[in-house]
Amino acid sequence: MLSCACLAAFSAYAQKDKPWWLDPEVNEVNTLAPRAAFFAYETEQLAEAGQKARSERYLSLEGKWKFNFSKDHDKAPKDFYAVDYDDSQWVDFPVPGILELNGYGDATYKNVGYAWSNQFFSNPPFVEERNNYTGSYRKTVKVPAGWKGERVYLHVGSATSNLMVWVNGKFVGYSEDSKVAAEFDLTKYLKPGQE
Repeated sequence: MLSCACLAAFSAYAQKDKPWWLDPEVNEVNTLAPRAAFFAYETEQLAEAGQKARSERYLSLEGKWKFNFSKDHDKAPKDFYAVDYDDSQWVDFPVPGILELNGYGDATYKNVGYAWSNQFFSNPPFVEERNNYTGSYRKTVKVPAGWKGERVYLHVGSATSNLMVWVNGKFVGYSEDSKVAAEFDLTKYLKPGQE
């Protein structure tokens, strides 16, 4: 089970003095070092074709995810990353997808200032809990059996404005440089051949 919370950092999990999203000293936890974008194809022919979907080393997470929207951050579901959490009442949401373009929150374009300026007053480093949209996402995937003994990475191209990742109920990492890709090593959290 791969679970991801975007625009949410749950303060109860492994955060010392204050939530990471309120701490200007913390921008990431357990992310891989930034690098140039590339994909390691298994053959030269696949690399020349440049189509990751044809590679046995690639599993797309695009598509429908179970999704819960909370207008207020402090009302977001707690422990939703638990393997046995009941998400049957959640909606199906497209990933990649933007909350505001899929019926949640207020669709606003800003080229100057903060995107949330119509929701709450900016007062760094304090961030409002009220009217601070939080999306919680869940997806079940089957990891290919042929990946046994291989390193498995999650690549998140963009998320607004921060994210935390859990796999099989275990915390993997946190990132808040939302318009920069974040990558996580999932190897020790997965069992190839199983969901």
